[in-house]
Amino acid sequence: IVKMTRQEMRSMQVVRRLILEGSMLSRQQREDEAIAKWTNAFRRAPNDTLLQERMDHLRRNAEVFYKVGKFGMACKCYETLIRIKPDDYVSAVNLATCLKALGKKEMSEAVFKKAESLRPKDVEPPKL
Repeated sequence: IVKMTRQEMRSMQVVRRLILEGSMLSRQQREDEAIAKWTNAFRRAPNDTLLQERMDHLRRNAEVFYKVGKFGMACKCYETLIRIKPDDYVSAVNLATCLKALGKKEMSEAVFKKAESLRPKDVEPPKL
């Protein structure tokens, strides 16, 4: 069993509180405030399992919205992921793809260019 110091335990509690507060704010359609909470939690503990679950949920929603042709909703999910984790290459590429599907070519190209600056060296660029 891993022993945690009081400081580590307190830090984990703060992160969990931020995540839960973000979820409550999201349910109240107070998205900007929710994203601020999740971003703060990500800065404190990017590998927190509860936060990762929240982000995975957003990714799954975005994928489903994209598959059923609700590109605007998919964009919103990817934008949220990027606001929480600004260096998220995959979400940036997916956002560019959604924008292209919406006919927003210039915006799509700008987002894709930004995504390219985030691309890990061992990852091939996608074909848009």
